[in-house]
Amino acid sequence: MLDIICEHCGRALRIPEKYLGQRGKCNHCQGVITVTVAPLKCSPEAPKVSEVPNESGVRDEVLEAARANCETRAGDVSDQMCDQLAEKITNGLKLGLGVEGTARLLREGLGLDAPRAERLEKYRQSLIDKGITGEKLDRMVEKEKSHLINERARSIAAYEMGRALEEGGFKIAKKGGDTHKACITTGAKDVCDTCLANEAVGFIPIDEPFPSGHYSSPFHEDCLCTMGFLMDMGAGELERGQARASKRYAETKAARAPKEA
Repeated sequence: MLDIICEHCGRALRIPEKYLGQRGKCNHCQGVITVTVAPLKCSPEAPKVSEVPNESGVRDEVLEAARANCETRAGDVSDQMCDQLAEKITNGLKLGLGVEGTARLLREGLGLDAPRAERLEKYRQSLIDKGITGEKLDRMVEKEKSHLINERARSIAAYEMGRALEEGGFKIAKKGGDTHKACITTGAKDVCDTCLANEAVGFIPIDEPFPSGHYSSPFHEDCLCTMGFLMDMGAGELERGQARASKRYAETKAARAPKEA
């Protein structure tokens, strides 16, 4: 699929690659567009967060976390670019754009990280080995590069937005008086060892780190874990919470059984 922006209404579109180079109508405004792999155009300078309305009603704690975390996933770019990415991620949350919509904001000016650059070079070499050269080679490599940049933008958007939501929720829980937290995995067979170990400890004091060293989820790129919270008032809340956590952990272990066998 190709990700493009309608030049008439500014709405994001996903178009099958078979339509590359063809003209058609935008699903939203019916304006005539040309399907291209050129970088999506958005303002290189992200609007200041204060200028963007909080249409989604996201809590301030989440927005603060989004602005503070960006450098953790994009450390190979300049400080100025990190600031712009943080602004765009925060704006994506405020506007309720979701991962895909926010990724489209991020990709302007975003290059390839080292692993994806290596993948692109391997792809280029594979084409050369097949006898592909000249303009056809350049077009195919440029198309793959655009795909990899989109992939990286989505990865950054998913991780940073997820982390902002989880860390914001963590701060809200603390302000609300919750005393303990627990890792909650998806319970699926592909849960990794790191997340399983975090879930295994059940509820821990809210200010203590999980076994992985993190204070809140996500615990790694593409992590789908979330957290549960409780307030221990000495009336059995913690014991009941631990029982629920132990049951979840046992179910996750059972789901992973074929993998561990």
